[in-house]
Amino acid sequence: MALIETIENREYANVGAPVGAMRALNNPDDVMIVQALMMTIALHCEWFDVRMLSAPYGTFDEKTAKGITRFQNYAQRELYGRRMFIAQDGRVSPARGRKQWGTNCLWTIIALNDVAAFYLEQSGIAVSPVEYITAAYEQVRQALGSSAAGKN
Repeated sequence: MALIETIENREYANVGAPVGAMRALNNPDDVMIVQALMMTIALHCEWFDVRMLSAPYGTFDEKTAKGITRFQNYAQRELYGRRMFIAQDGRVSPARGRKQWGTNCLWTIIALNDVAAFYLEQSGIAVSPVEYITAAYEQVRQALGSSAAGKN
């Protein structure tokens, strides 16, 4: 089940179970959160084409799979480089109470939130990714349920 979690003193939209093409449960609420974060990034940057993504309705499809892979590859190559490792496995796993797993390995769900926050700020939008996706998408607010209460 998708949820809003405070990790290292910041609110993050987190998945409850893995989302991806392989070894993933693809719970519709979790898929929806990943789709909403990718859509948020795509709407506010030039390198992530919104036409190549699925709207955040929770159905895992080829566009979602390719979007995850594209995000992971770009984030590793262009955004994080040698400072931080992002698994390029086409999967978004839950962050387990920390932003990183192992040494300098960033959870993809954390990277999605952080990159969305960066592009929202660059666009002059003064809200967090959690606030943005729960305001922009009613279905996301419903998916996050009680953890989204009072967030927008």
